[in-house]
Amino acid sequence: MTPLAASRDDEIVDALRRVPDPCSIGQGRPMSIYDLGLVCDWELRDDVVSVRMCVTSPICGMAPHFLRQAREELERIPGIREARCHVDAAVFWTPERMSAEGSERLRAQRARTMAQRGQRPVAGRPDAPATFTGPTSRPAHQ
Repeated sequence: MTPLAASRDDEIVDALRRVPDPCSIGQGRPMSIYDLGLVCDWELRDDVVSVRMCVTSPICGMAPHFLRQAREELERIPGIREARCHVDAAVFWTPERMSAEGSERLRAQRARTMAQRGQRPVAGRPDAPATFTGPTSRPAHQ
């Protein structure tokens, strides 16, 4: 890869990192579509970039919003005339698709939330919300 191509890839990553996943905002854990792992790949031909993405759920209603935002951010890059972004329904999202930075950020956010709630993780499962011990938000049964 030439330095120019690497630089252009960095610009594309930076642009995609400026696009938040709407559902992560709704959950109080804002994360970019890039760090969440919704960006599968891209191809740059001349002044047109095509980006293939996936969604976290087949019934995602927010895809049109982040696709539009991604196009707008990508078209702000000097030298990119057009950005084409689409969801590839054949790609299934899993947490393993997240970037290292995104995974670490989510782990840290979960740890802070657990600490605020007085919870602690079960040994060997520091990031698994279903295995928390300690106080819960459910009402106690008598």
